[in-house]
Amino acid sequence: MLSITKKVITAFGVLLMSLGGAGATYAQGASIAQLPMGGSIDMTMPLYKSRIVTVEQPSGRVAVGNPDIADIVVISPTQMYILAKDIGNTNLLFWARDGRLLGSVNLEVSHDLDGLKAKLHQLLPNEAIEIYSAQRSIVLKGRASTAATMDAAVRIAEGYLAQIQTAKKAQQFELEEGRSRREDEAV
Repeated sequence: MLSITKKVITAFGVLLMSLGGAGATYAQGASIAQLPMGGSIDMTMPLYKSRIVTVEQPSGRVAVGNPDIADIVVISPTQMYILAKDIGNTNLLFWARDGRLLGSVNLEVSHDLDGLKAKLHQLLPNEAIEIYSAQRSIVLKGRASTAATMDAAVRIAEGYLAQIQTAKKAQQFELEEGRSRREDEAV
């Protein structure tokens, strides 16, 4: 039996935890979150997944703390579509038409650890491998029956890490494309 104690694969996200507090917590599985009037909710979303947030009163203005982490699209005055774009934390703020703050969402975007756990269980059902995250790394811990099984688990996890590289390359392309347009316009 080979031990995979704290095998770290670089470039991953944040451990899925909810930080208690005044608001509700919505984990990866919840597709619609209700924002209580004047309150806040903590929400964890996997990279490239989306959620709907509803507010009790029509919203006049919305803002994203870090648009590199998430996008927000107003579907209707009471429904917002949130898309997780990169690993990290940000917040979303919602104001009423009269300027009152309706509420906020504290958003944590991480890799799809539930999907990775399911895939490992599907492909390596008899292996006792736990999955954690720390910063932008995936941590595999447990025992593998063979070295080949351990390597397979690492390769599967690395596939999930490739999502971050895709996000970074897309952001770099957008930045470079924006610079090219400005340079062309200046001529």
